[in-house]
Amino acid sequence: MGTPSVLGGIRIEHFEYVACRVPEWRVRWEEPDDLSAPPEIPDNSQWKLFPTD
Repeated sequence: MGTPSVLGGIRIEHFEYVACRVPEWRVRWEEPDDLSAPPEIPDNSQWKLFPTD
């Protein structure tokens, strides 16, 4: 499950994994038109945000 984080970005939690926080550009809230198209990755972007809490 993903929810907006008070620290910015999206906090992702699942009982089988370690919780993490990612930038908003990594999350899709709706299915893309072309499922085989790659995601748009901003230049010099972070993949994971710290701290997670």
